[in-house]
Order: sequence, then structure tokens, then C-alpha cells
Amino acid sequence: MKTHGDAPCAPALGFLGGTFDPPHAGHLALAQAARSALTLSRVWLIPAGRPWQKTAVSAAAHRLRMTELLAADASGLDVDRREVDRDRNSYTFDTLRELRSQWGPRARLVWLIGSDQLSRLHTWHRWRDLLSFAHIAVAWRVPDAPALSGQMQTFYDQHRASIEATLALPQGRIIDIPMTTMDISATALRALLSRPAQSLTASETQQLHAHLPLAVLDYIRTHGLYQTEPHH
Repeated sequence: MKTHGDAPCAPALGFLGGTFDPPHAGHLALAQAARSALTLSRVWLIPAGRPWQKTAVSAAAHRLRMTELLAADASGLDVDRREVDRDRNSYTFDTLRELRSQWGPRARLVWLIGSDQLSRLHTWHRWRDLLSFAHIAVAWRVPDAPALSGQMQTFYDQHRASIEATLALPQGRIIDIPMTTMDISATALRALLSRPAQSLTASETQQLHAHLPLAVLDYIRTHGLYQTEPHH
């Protein structure tokens, strides 16, 4: 562990959970924006094994492999497979509790979410307890702030802090991360991928190549993923 003078410097680590169905350039952009803004040592992508709030997702093994391909050439980015290996629903609460135990009480842990997820955070399992294990960093990916419910607005206001104040602590704060808006929708990508490649227009093909690394796109085509579109 690095030291500064005589005082040990606890690592600052980021974690980005999600369905990753499919993983795309927007996930990379969020992870890289957070790593830069918060000077994180590394960021781990954590595919959900059994995302309990979604009923129709691709097999966890496929989503894990695509996420590994997405992260393969990205500096400072790794994949954590713990949720895929669980034989139960994927709860962020459980993952953060495990990560805190793994990294110890002094590590600065940051859970990364998009601003759209902040508006739904109150639907997550034991959402009020998440800050007991980590900070939450919110990437504001849209020009206008999402509408927050009364309890979420209060929670956000109570725990929001500057990056400097937040990273002086191991957990417990909410941080804002500025991020360039990216017009990427996993739903739209799946819709394009459900069609034969030869039926796509030049613009649609360009959109796929812009948002999906070639290795991920090749994997999807090889395994025939999204050929019938079960997602809504």
C-alpha cells in the first residue's frame, strides 16, 4: 500500500454494477470518467448474476464474457464475477458488504451509478444501508437532473459532499461526477442486434460499431444473442 509520509494512504477503488446486456461504450465512459474524477486506483465491472428487478435477461455466462471483452483493453478496468457465481438474487447490499470485508475498514470504496439509477435507488434492497459500506458516485449523464422522490431528495441532500471531503473518508457520502452525455440505450442496441446484419442501414451498422467494441459484437454474432428480442 502506498504511503504519504508516515501515514498509510488507503486505496480508492470503484465498482460499477449492472446487467451489462450488452456491455457498451456508455459503461466504459462512466467507469473512465469516475476513475479520472475520483483518482481511483482501479474500477471493477460487476455483472449481476440474477438481477431481481429484471425478468428477461441474457444468460449470466454470456453477459460475464461480454463484460470481460469490454474491459480487456481498457486501462485500470477489471471484472468481478462474484454476483454471477452466487446462487441467489444479486443485491448490491450483499456485494458491498463483501467488498468492505475484503478490502478492510480503511479502503475508500465507491459504488458508481448513473443519474437515472439515483431516481430509483429507493427500490433497491436495503438501499439506506449502502452508505455504511461505500460512497455512492452519481454520473450525471443527462442535461437535466432527474426528478427525485421526496425521500430520495432528502437522502441525496443529507449525504452529498465534495469529492475532496468524500475521499477523506472510507464510506458514507454521495458524490456527483460530471459526464458527457452519451446517447446510448441498451434497449436500442438489442433491437438492432435482433435483426439480420444485412438488413441494417449504414447508419445503424455505424451505430453498433460506435457503441460496441468489435470483440463484443463478434461474440454476440457468434453466439446468436438477441436474435429474438425478449426485452421490453
